[in-house]
Amino acid sequence: MCNRVITDSRVMQENYGKDLNQETVFIPYGSEIGRNGNKEWIRNFELESNEYMLFVGRLVPENSAHHLVRAFREIKTDYKLVLVGDAPYSNKYKKELKALADERVIFTGYVFGEGYKSLSSHAYCFVLPSRIDGTRPVLLEQLGFGNCVVVSNSPGNLEVIGDSGIQFDGTVSDLKEKLEELIAHPETVEKYRGLGPERIAKRYDWERITDEYEKLFCELVVKGARYGMRDAR
Repeated sequence: MCNRVITDSRVMQENYGKDLNQETVFIPYGSEIGRNGNKEWIRNFELESNEYMLFVGRLVPENSAHHLVRAFREIKTDYKLVLVGDAPYSNKYKKELKALADERVIFTGYVFGEGYKSLSSHAYCFVLPSRIDGTRPVLLEQLGFGNCVVVSNSPGNLEVIGDSGIQFDGTVSDLKEKLEELIAHPETVEKYRGLGPERIAKRYDWERITDEYEKLFCELVVKGARYGMRDAR
């Protein structure tokens, strides 16, 4: 019934074409830029700036937080791991996660607004272990915050980060190795913190994205008027 289908990643655009024979318009999702969270929120969780790793997402199996917890459990460090998110329908999985975790792992539940900005702005790095394809808005946001991001090497994740993040092969052992390298080399973290906002400004800037939506809407209105569509106004 629709006039156009929009996909927010090239990977999903290719999937729609290959699997459904559906032509789509590619317009990416976007993000803002800036580390602007105050420290009061992180102190609510007894955290110190730059001394914890961050995960944000629904606590469901497909987001693979269990891989991250298993990897972190094997790392000898005083850093903490903060899991932001929840899922009211996955109590069994959440119990399994908490059983895997040690005392360094903090479950915050849902955190939004200023709390989310604060936790994001003061993290040492952000980890996205999920292999779900398509653009994950949280990954764009974390790049915009200027975080060093570590992602599984799914096509969708790699499309988003380009050369502005660190990838691992999806295994617990490789994730452990990558996190240990970051702990040992804070200069690497600083390098990638500078690349994230550049990536957002170049490819995922909201001003350019809204221009693309306006252009598409205008084309639809003109086409509708040409064919006498009553709703083209």
